[in-house]
Amino acid sequence: MTGSIAFCRNGNFIVGLTQGIYFIDRKSGQLKMIANPEANLPDNRFNDGKCDLAGRILDRNAKRIEDTTISNGMWWSIDLKTFYFIDKPTMGIASYDYDDRTGNFSNRKRAIKFQRKMDIRME
Repeated sequence: MTGSIAFCRNGNFIVGLTQGIYFIDRKSGQLKMIANPEANLPDNRFNDGKCDLAGRILDRNAKRIEDTTISNGMWWSIDLKTFYFIDKPTMGIASYDYDDRTGNFSNRKRAIKFQRKMDIRME
């Protein structure tokens, strides 16, 4: 099962599949495993992933976004200083300070909290 996909500069793909992160050759369809960060958790899968502008892949599993369960969206602010992460069971969106030079993020804050009735409350 495919959880995320991005284009590589050479025209191929990088994908998060059920059991790891792979390169896919567009012409041959050949898979090459890059990493399987949760090999000890065979029931886990890569649900969501993105590449930043430097080509680094971010995935709840690959980049170790702590204290999260089900990734349901990731994105950056226009100035690339803030990274947003939707963790479905928490009913909200977290924001992190993002360092575009290193790809590191820190200082987790609650950006939006969804109420059960789907009312939105800014924090």
